[in-house]
Amino acid sequence: KNPPEGYQQPAVDVVAEFNKLQQKIVDGAYTNQYDFEADLQLLIFALKDGHVSLNAGVLSAFYFASPYEIISVSVDGKQAPKVYLTDDFLDSTTQGYTASAIATINGTEATEFLTRYAALNSWGYVEPHAEWNDLMSHPTQDIQGVPNTFSGWGTFYPGSDLTITFENKSDPLELSWLAIYNDFANATGPLTTGGDFYNYFVLGLLPDSFNDTQEAAEFIGDEGTTVVSAPGNWSSASYGAFPEDPNVA
Repeated sequence: KNPPEGYQQPAVDVVAEFNKLQQKIVDGAYTNQYDFEADLQLLIFALKDGHVSLNAGVLSAFYFASPYEIISVSVDGKQAPKVYLTDDFLDSTTQGYTASAIATINGTEATEFLTRYAALNSWGYVEPHAEWNDLMSHPTQDIQGVPNTFSGWGTFYPGSDLTITFENKSDPLELSWLAIYNDFANATGPLTTGGDFYNYFVLGLLPDSFNDTQEAAEFIGDEGTTVVSAPGNWSSASYGAFPEDPNVA
């Protein structure tokens, strides 16, 4: 609650905020599970500590994602960076056209929209600059096969529609946000009702459709050992950012 001088995130009295949550429960202020979990998750994010996380309940079932990745690029290393669609910018460097920077996202100026989105959905970063960086695609994520906050790890439902406009006034992209099912869970079979969903993700109760034989088969390989895929060509997924034949593993 009293961060050191120079700390760039808002101060938060964690104990006091947990007490507020408890009081809302006692007062019956929560009328649904989602509102309670959202308040709890926002408090966890407010700690800005990468070693503190929560993956439970209804908010653990899905991540939300843009269908397109983005990058922040200065075209000559001197001008202020602008935000581009990653694929568009990379294609422009090989196909001889000039990519257009993104102007707005859902009617809001791009930098303003992305700064708000990062502050809401990022966790574990002690400065807003790092939150911004984690919206962007980059080779180390390609190598590890992990998403970024904007195109794979959004926690809070952003709505269904995603509209992107460009500075060159070309046709806007009319898209839908994607919901990515967090399939770390058991082989539950279909969760067909709201009750099934609540019972499994909130109460931890396996549905009658759970198949433990299928669960074991998905974890164990054909020879009875756990299957681990080795990385392929490191540079093929990272646009040459890493060597073809690294001498370390």
